[in-house]
Amino acid sequence: MPYISLSLSWSFPVTNKLRLLIDESITEPLAGNILKLVPSAVLSKECVGQGAPDAGVAAYANRERRLIVSVDSDFDKLNVTYGVIRIRTYRADDECLFEIFKAFWISGHRSKSKASLTLLSPIRMKVTNKLRFEHRWSPSPCPNHSED
Repeated sequence: MPYISLSLSWSFPVTNKLRLLIDESITEPLAGNILKLVPSAVLSKECVGQGAPDAGVAAYANRERRLIVSVDSDFDKLNVTYGVIRIRTYRADDECLFEIFKAFWISGHRSKSKASLTLLSPIRMKVTNKLRFEHRWSPSPCPNHSED
């Protein structure tokens, strides 16, 4: 009986992973925790340079097909092809901000962030732009913080 291989061969890599570029607005402790959770993430200050203009960071993200992770709204209006993930701080500390990011990362909904603006807060994940999507955390990653 002849041997027939059932394995598939791909001509391009298939991945569901998000490639992240961590903006310098993310504090050192928070950035370090994100890098531990997502080892493929890179820091913008190492790739583009400390103090690089936002347009330069966005251009690098577009060229390298990365989503920008930030805590400020500087990238909301710029053309960032692969998306922006903004962690909304609401006076939260780094530990809380990391718990919010971790809730997003393990939520099963992170692929919805591609080519969109994703807002992460203590109570929900909200995706805007092409796809309108909202997911409320249950329980909240930071029970002592709200969106006020």
